[in-house]
Amino acid sequence: MHRYIRIILFTAMVIVLPFICAATTVAEPIPPEVSKAPQTDATVVFIHSRDCPICQKVSPIVGDLQKQYKGKVNFVDLDVTDHKDVVQSRKLASSMKLSSFFALYKDSFPCVGIFNSKAKCVKELFGANPKQTYVSSIDAVLNTK
Repeated sequence: MHRYIRIILFTAMVIVLPFICAATTVAEPIPPEVSKAPQTDATVVFIHSRDCPICQKVSPIVGDLQKQYKGKVNFVDLDVTDHKDVVQSRKLASSMKLSSFFALYKDSFPCVGIFNSKAKCVKELFGANPKQTYVSSIDAVLNTK
């Protein structure tokens, strides 16, 4: 029974929360001095847990994307494995003006959020997706200047 409730809640979040994300993160620019990365046209935020089997499938894909888009896209890694990790990730998200996104999706991992240069969350991807899905989403943001 508990599993079915989680499935229903997850489904509801996938359908409703993307609209909330877009509305709550528009006015939160990512300061370049805080991100300690060059100013880019996109930021990819990866929320995951080390003990999550699906996250372990997505993690190497995100690693490949970091290499592929080095210097073009900022990558933010938010680990929610345990309380200590959540506290550190919350601080990082806050310092990068990603608190709303983190608060909405910290329990929906793995989650990859793709933000444009104005810090608007333009795409959320949940679960394991093919690498090309991430590439297409990132390229769409990079090609929309």
